[in-house]
Amino acid sequence: MDISGGFSRSVLPHTLADLRPSMMYNVAGANVTTINDGGISVDLQGNPSGDSTVNAHADAAAGASSLIWMQAMAVHDSASQGQFRAIASSTANGAGSDAEIGIQHASMAIGGTGAINDREDLSATATAGGVAHTLIGDFSMSVDSTAAGSAAAPVAAEAHMGFGEGQEAGMLASADGAGSMADLAVTGNVALSGQGDDVYVFNSGLFAQGTNGGSAITDVAGDVTFSANGRSAHSYVLVDASTDAVAGSAGDVHVHGNVDLQSIGTESALTRAAVRADGTGTVEIDGHLDVDSSATSATSFMQVISQGSASHIDVGSLGMTMDGAGHGWMDLYTDHGGGLDIGSVNLTAASGADIGLHVQQANTAATGTVDTTFLAHADGTASVSISAVNLAGAGQINMFLNGQTFGTINQAAGFGQLALHYQIADQNFAGIGSAPLTTINGASGTNDAVMYNGVAADGTNFTDAGSFDTLAALNAGLNAALDGTHKYVFAVYTGTEDINANGVADDHNAGVLAYSDSGNGMTSVLMLPGITHLTPANIS
Repeated sequence: MDISGGFSRSVLPHTLADLRPSMMYNVAGANVTTINDGGISVDLQGNPSGDSTVNAHADAAAGASSLIWMQAMAVHDSASQGQFRAIASSTANGAGSDAEIGIQHASMAIGGTGAINDREDLSATATAGGVAHTLIGDFSMSVDSTAAGSAAAPVAAEAHMGFGEGQEAGMLASADGAGSMADLAVTGNVALSGQGDDVYVFNSGLFAQGTNGGSAITDVAGDVTFSANGRSAHSYVLVDASTDAVAGSAGDVHVHGNVDLQSIGTESALTRAAVRADGTGTVEIDGHLDVDSSATSATSFMQVISQGSASHIDVGSLGMTMDGAGHGWMDLYTDHGGGLDIGSVNLTAASGADIGLHVQQANTAATGTVDTTFLAHADGTASVSISAVNLAGAGQINMFLNGQTFGTINQAAGFGQLALHYQIADQNFAGIGSAPLTTINGASGTNDAVMYNGVAADGTNFTDAGSFDTLAALNAGLNAALDGTHKYVFAVYTGTEDINANGVADDHNAGVLAYSDSGNGMTSVLMLPGITHLTPANIS
């Protein structure tokens, strides 16, 4: 089914009543030949003919204008067979071209007793000086299959936007050429859900691409959610804002709400999310980006990567929850200063689960996760500063940090184990107040491990410097004990000053662990509230 036509912007402004006679659109491949601004509701009735498509598109050539406005584009089926795809797009090609499609409510609700594969794509494409707008009020998509399969004979139920892993974007704003502008905007929420046996819920590309001086924006005013529930559940999103090196090129993806991915499986769950900014591209997620895997066997992956001299990613917070035995992997990387702005990181690992957090650590095929979604990169040298990481659950969190990274590490009551692996070039800071400092709340000598530059604390390189009741005395004692042989030095602060500069004089009886490889000043400081005794065995 093909929906086309539209009216010219030159007839505006008008009242809706005056405009309505112009809002008649051509339909091919259906039992009607035209529809009006009320839009269209398609009942696939079991889709007996096999694969089907509904394609609504506004297209404009140089100097022309084509606008399609409608209340709804809805597709539903209670006895799905075959595959179905819906498309809403605008394409403007040439100077003065103006293409716009606006749909208040875009939805797809598909049910069936067997395999289901349903896809809906949104795009705005402008080339050679054209202007394209694809404007959606809200977007929802759901599939529900009652089929029962097994690991040996799975029955797939798929609700997706795009195809592959970035191969074909599900939400795309693309502008190529000076003066070209493409805008894909959703003023409400984007919600995808799936239920069945082997369930896949994903968007293979939430993209904004500006090339050769073009400007592209993909904007979601609400939340973006992916929910997969089945025997085996999978959810996925790839977000990418990119530009080339041509002056004036711009690409921006902005989600004003939250991005949530949840996979709940009775046997297995896999959740994957990647956010990229390339060239001078920018990505903003005002709320949180969270991935949640819940199953007997659970796996989660997330990469946030900013590459290019002026690319930037801004996220309110990042979260990963592992509810079930398995492995989680989170990779944060930028190749330049100011590339990442992340408010906080929240990690929860249930008993039997572990999460590896990698900040500015090289990601290679041999030691990390590299595929078409998760990119390889070298060690990062730019500083990444995140105010806090919050840890919960009875599992294990392993942090690999090429820098101090966090101002505060908060461990919830009953938290399992934390292993901190710092890879930090030797520095010569005078003491606390100038040296990088991380406060670890809830620290425990039996549950926390610390290692600097691959060398664990032992009876030779560790010493206890004693107790000090002033910051000046503490700095003097630590510096004296950091002599090049003793690289890990522990002390207890018994004074009343606010030595970690958190605005509260609550540092009395806090343990302090300072590190220096050379013995000239301090490289790193960890503050351990409530810890008054520490041995190398405690932190190794």
